[in-house]
Amino acid sequence: MKDDLEKKPTPELEWQALWSAAYQRYVRLWINLARSADIPFEEARDVVQNVVAGIIAEPSRRFESLEHARNYVAKSVINRAKGYKSRMRKRTPWEDVVESKFAVLEEEFAGDEKARREELRSAIRALSKKDFDILKMRFYGGYTLAQTSKLLGMPISTIASREAAILRKLRIRLHKKGF
Repeated sequence: MKDDLEKKPTPELEWQALWSAAYQRYVRLWINLARSADIPFEEARDVVQNVVAGIIAEPSRRFESLEHARNYVAKSVINRAKGYKSRMRKRTPWEDVVESKFAVLEEEFAGDEKARREELRSAIRALSKKDFDILKMRFYGGYTLAQTSKLLGMPISTIASREAAILRKLRIRLHKKGF
């Protein structure tokens, strides 16, 4: 019984203890670094959590000390925040995206331009939240299939097939409306 108490911690427990201590000590610093890229607090917190989760998921990466872990995460957070800011800068207003990305759909339908636009907007608003999120990320956010898959936690094949199904639903709905 005494031997059990004197056992050294396993490398896995040491790893978890290091990350628990690092997160508690430096989370505010990392969030402030992410916020320095002019992104909102919630997104900054998500950036930090994603970076830390990615590192923890890779147990082969070892750090010599808390400071080493702090610096590594800080650099990763800054890079991820810059990428986030750059993606946000590339975004265009939703109305422009509807007009540009769905131009193929609009070309298929005849009729008054304003009526077509309104019907397309109505069809998009009628989508489920998951379908709308996929559409928004793929067309509005400019995310790739892999990025969308990672952010939504779905396989790439699911994202691709749902995207095709969403576009098919939109075509059918618009076709039924006479467009």
